[in-house]
Amino acid sequence: NMGCCSSSAEHKTSVAYMDQIRKKRQGNNLLILGIKIHSSDCTVCLSGEAAQNAALLYALEVVLKKTNSRAARASEKMWDVAWPKAKITSPHHESSWRQAFFPRGRHVVGLLDALAGHGWVPVAAPNFGGPIGETMSSWPVMVCENDQAVLYTKETLFLAVKDFTYPGKLCACGPADVIESLKGNFAARLRDSFPAIGVGFDSSDTSEDWDVVWTGTLITSGPKASSQEKTWSYFPKGDVVLAIVAEIYRLGWRLVCAPNFGGRQGNWPCFIFKRLVSQPAETPAIVVAAVKDRDSPGRLCLSGTHSNPSGIAQGLCSALKKVKGNESVVLSEDGSDSDWEYVLCNASITTGVAPCAWQQSYFPRGASVQAILSTMAGTGWKLAACPNFEGDGDTWPTFIWEFSGQVMKSAFVAIKDESTPVKYCLSGVEQTFEISLLAALHDPKKSMSQGNEEDFDMAIENTKLTAGGWGTCWPHGFPLEILLGELFQSGWIPAAGPTFGSMHQLCPALVLQKNS
Repeated sequence: NMGCCSSSAEHKTSVAYMDQIRKKRQGNNLLILGIKIHSSDCTVCLSGEAAQNAALLYALEVVLKKTNSRAARASEKMWDVAWPKAKITSPHHESSWRQAFFPRGRHVVGLLDALAGHGWVPVAAPNFGGPIGETMSSWPVMVCENDQAVLYTKETLFLAVKDFTYPGKLCACGPADVIESLKGNFAARLRDSFPAIGVGFDSSDTSEDWDVVWTGTLITSGPKASSQEKTWSYFPKGDVVLAIVAEIYRLGWRLVCAPNFGGRQGNWPCFIFKRLVSQPAETPAIVVAAVKDRDSPGRLCLSGTHSNPSGIAQGLCSALKKVKGNESVVLSEDGSDSDWEYVLCNASITTGVAPCAWQQSYFPRGASVQAILSTMAGTGWKLAACPNFEGDGDTWPTFIWEFSGQVMKSAFVAIKDESTPVKYCLSGVEQTFEISLLAALHDPKKSMSQGNEEDFDMAIENTKLTAGGWGTCWPHGFPLEILLGELFQSGWIPAAGPTFGSMHQLCPALVLQKNS
């Protein structure tokens, strides 16, 4: 069975091997949805035992055929089933390159509602990517969990940020009642930040795709005015992101996932909300954080609705100081990040720019990321999602927590698929993987081994999660399912998928959590 789920294995062999693994496991509670974006259409893929459910497949096919009547079920290597020729995003055209691959809201909501009709809720969205001709595309992958506790209704609210256009836009699609509510207090909150905000459709964002489009917004710092300007393009504005999420939480919805569409020439961060079945008496506090590692020194920016945000910032500062390379972390008061309440300066959260072109730049430092995650989880903060903001080749990993009061543990997995040797890098995870399962992931031409990666607890070398090759990291569903399934058996639930690296070489990652 060695390597039967590697990129060089035959598809029939991989399918047979996955059947064996699924029969041995109890509670196959995860389903993986991948969207591979092409120049004019998409291939939607599924991996998981639930991909054998005829009723689920029929429901998804009905939705996808609405995007394009030619979208028909087919096979895709390392996935259970695929639908090529679906039209989930706008196409790539030279005349409108600044708006390429923008999600079509109504079709995304239809897809997510079809999944929800069979109990599936997206809980994490690692972002992969690769070239399409001379441009680059983000390939969103959504890890779904079965909502056995019935926390959410079957409805979906989907928001997409469009800051690469002028004026900027925020697009929303969802149930009629919540859309009407958003036009009230939510719009008023937006107007506080953007006095010139307007509402209206145009030829790019029509009523066919969206329920409401706000224009004149700017959720990020936007583009640089000049190359000499000492700012970074499209870095998220903490106070704006916080206000958007907090207002939707007050309406009884919760952020469950934040996939990323677009590519090098236009990045589109998205937010997926689900309505709670039982409305709580109080809205939980929220904290937003973003890594700004292109600065020297690096920074971690924070904003929150908690009554003691200063205490949270101090706690993170103390935790990072214990990590090598972060001994000089301090709370900055220089005012350079005015869109954020607190800034931790001198932070070393990634490896920074690589000295050689073939090495991975801005790869996450596992110990630093784990210090942040463990500090928040250990004080009752549940990671809700990681929207991924990018622009002009830069990537800004962002984290959104909500306060649950439940003390949790966190684990972190970073995928180094554009290096030699290829690695899974893990922090916070117990070393309980079965060799037989790990063997299914490795390159059969090489010997799989447990290696080392600075700042991580463990690195598994010579694995194969994607198609591989520089910039061509389309993920394989089967190996990702094996990895997450093994962690799931130990109680680890996917929580979010932050993106590190750069738009030239993305570094997908996953955060997992479990109760202490």
